[in-house]
Amino acid sequence: MLLDAKDFQRVSLHSKIKHLQQHGIYITKRNYLRYEIWLYHYNGYFVEVWRTLSFGDIYSIDIAPERSVKESYLDAINLDELGLEV
Repeated sequence: MLLDAKDFQRVSLHSKIKHLQQHGIYITKRNYLRYEIWLYHYNGYFVEVWRTLSFGDIYSIDIAPERSVKESYLDAINLDELGLEV
């Protein structure tokens, strides 16, 4: 079962990982300070997975605000080619 954005925010980190592994579409990654941030598309919205560069631990998984996707990723990806839109 896919989760809407509100329900996705409420589930545990472990459940978020499971949902992204099963139904998320990996798009790209970027680095920011001490983190590697992976961008996924899941059930009509974008999700960022923040991992520490030093150990590769998942720091957080959050829904990416539309502005963040536009500012941080659109130079690196073509959403039209992926069949997605912001």
